[in-house]
Amino acid sequence: MPENDREVFDRITEGDAEPVEDFLTYAIFAYQRREWVRHYIDRNGDMPAPNDIDTWIGNLTNYDFDQMRTRAATVFDLAARTYMAPDVEAAREDGLRDALLREVRGATDLQKSELGAAVATVKAAGSFWTQLGVALLTAIIAPLIIGGVIVFALAFSDRFPSIREIAHGAAPAVVGDKPSEAKNAKPVEAAPGSRP
Repeated sequence: MPENDREVFDRITEGDAEPVEDFLTYAIFAYQRREWVRHYIDRNGDMPAPNDIDTWIGNLTNYDFDQMRTRAATVFDLAARTYMAPDVEAAREDGLRDALLREVRGATDLQKSELGAAVATVKAAGSFWTQLGVALLTAIIAPLIIGGVIVFALAFSDRFPSIREIAHGAAPAVVGDKPSEAKNAKPVEAAPGSRP
């Protein structure tokens, strides 16, 4: 075990740890030594002799040195995180911005492709004037056709049986070009057990 400051420094730096960790470990050792000296002065009223300090150093165990190294690693980690916090935050924001831009770009590309498909459909349907002509033609011809059907139905309604006549099973009797009166037609008798 080391017995003075020089031997402590050699012991701390003899491994293959990073120099920063070694120096922080030695700084923690120096801090503990200073605290021990303050305690010694408070207790005894005067400064400890160099051999008193060496005795204190000689009483340090491997566990004490391991604890110093662990504290040094913790201090270094905390300092690094604090120092790098702005850079880490900036990198995180850049990553979020890039992800958001990718999402927006993907949605925009999808909308462009859908819009292109809609434009192609409209172009395939023809020009404005062609579509207007078809609409006007439909607006004029459809009522004429419907009107023709209604006139035909009214003009020849006496030549076809009515719904009531079909329901009762009677058909108008046709004599020449004119049907006879519906009241002259005899209803067909229903079979027994059937509904009227």
